[in-house]
Amino acid sequence: MAHKEEELGSTTAKSIFPVLLVLHALVFLHTPQVDGARILGLFASPAPSHNMMFQALMKALAEGGHVVEVASPCPLPTAPHKNYKDIKLPVPDFDRGTLLKMLISPDHGPVKEHIILWSVSKVLCETHLASPELQKYLSQDPGSFNFDLIVVEVFFYDCLIGFHHRFNVPVIAMASQFSLPWVYDLVGNPHSYSHVPHILLPYGENMNFFERLHNAIFSLGVTFARRWLAMPPQNEIAQKYIGSEMPPLWELERNISLVFTNGHPATSPIHPLMPNMIEVAGMHISEKPPPLPKELQKLMDAHSRVILFSFGSIIVSDTIPRDRLETLLVSFKKLDVTIIWKWDGDVDELPLPLPSHVHIFKWLPQQSLLAHHNMAGFVTHGGLLSLQEATYYGIPVIGFPFFGDQFMNLRHITDVGMGQTLNFHSFTSDDLVMSVQDILHNASYWNTAKKQSAIFRDQPETPLQRGIYWTEYVIRHKGAPHLRSAAMDLNWLQYQLIDVIAFVLFVAGMILGIIYYAFITLVTLLSSKKTIEKREKKIK
Repeated sequence: MAHKEEELGSTTAKSIFPVLLVLHALVFLHTPQVDGARILGLFASPAPSHNMMFQALMKALAEGGHVVEVASPCPLPTAPHKNYKDIKLPVPDFDRGTLLKMLISPDHGPVKEHIILWSVSKVLCETHLASPELQKYLSQDPGSFNFDLIVVEVFFYDCLIGFHHRFNVPVIAMASQFSLPWVYDLVGNPHSYSHVPHILLPYGENMNFFERLHNAIFSLGVTFARRWLAMPPQNEIAQKYIGSEMPPLWELERNISLVFTNGHPATSPIHPLMPNMIEVAGMHISEKPPPLPKELQKLMDAHSRVILFSFGSIIVSDTIPRDRLETLLVSFKKLDVTIIWKWDGDVDELPLPLPSHVHIFKWLPQQSLLAHHNMAGFVTHGGLLSLQEATYYGIPVIGFPFFGDQFMNLRHITDVGMGQTLNFHSFTSDDLVMSVQDILHNASYWNTAKKQSAIFRDQPETPLQRGIYWTEYVIRHKGAPHLRSAAMDLNWLQYQLIDVIAFVLFVAGMILGIIYYAFITLVTLLSSKKTIEKREKKIK
């Protein structure tokens, strides 16, 4: 009987399979397709980590049949596809080392960081727009390029948004961070200062009164500073090269069709989202990372517990003070665990001998290492992409935040119980040793990391597939104006209901005034009546 049921099930499956195949084909044929579009990518940031996210999307679009041209200071080593063209933008001749030391110094803060980045923006805008690489697009007839879409980075250097005026095609903005206040404003996304921290503040979602106060004042302050102090110089430079008839950048921003942000509830605070603000955190993560080089594969296989130590691509050896290096090396010596350390300097330049269980590499395939089953912990600077990779692969974290969104990123990791945060400028060797021992022996960190990994992976499609879909959606629907919020047609006073609040207060004031006047009048009349009665009694 059981055998007959198995035969019946097998026959049914065989008969249904062709039907399912035909249905799948019909669904695919009826899904709106986009013929190969021409897409221009403009990414101003000279930080390689920023561009990893942008390049992931642009590579996938090229592989999907679109022709893409990508202008950035960080081109890929080789073109990944025949449809992918890299245009290397020049980087201004400024003292990178001094700038980095200012950013990672213990006395730096978010206000100073805004000032530094906005001061760099003017030089960066001038250098990029004056370059032959971008002048090619600005000096020729826009119609000769036949672009269907522009994808542009939004950060602190936003003059390239002016290309929207030049080519008059839909624009998608990409933010390599969880978000910034002015990124919300691009599509009228609501601000929630009560529970969504500014990315440069070291707060989590559960802020106390003073943190909420600081967050609200700071976020509003830098938003106004950007509009009235930082953007006018960028706008002047953009009009100089793109044309004096170009509308101001802050007006062109209102025409952006869609925004990609680098957030997800597993890695960033939860925040409200408009339908044309799409989270694509993890877009750069490979589902199957490439195999490790033989030396690293052998090293990982030979040790049951390995700690990865990396401060990313921006923080280099000559920016780390000697005394902090000594503390790191003392910590390493005390640890009974294999350490793989990304270090761009020479071993001979280290202030103390390198312990035998510490292995230095100038470059590391970070994703492939984190994906290895013997990886036990990750010591990091708290860069968002690094933490997304750690979350995806379920690896506990110890973080040393230096600048930018690293403080908030690591606060989120600490709050969910996936790791610990230390102060790089004041930690002792015992602090680091205790933290490493804790994540190695306290199962809660490992369990939380695996839980966060499951949450991050549980999505209806990969972040990259989502990015491709919405990019093609904007092309298909000619900028998708139906997603544009009416909030974009309101000024700040109207959007924040300041006019309504002012009217309600005025009316309430009038009513209270009338009541007060009536009360005073009544009291006066009663008082006068009593006075008259007393006089009459005296006369009698």
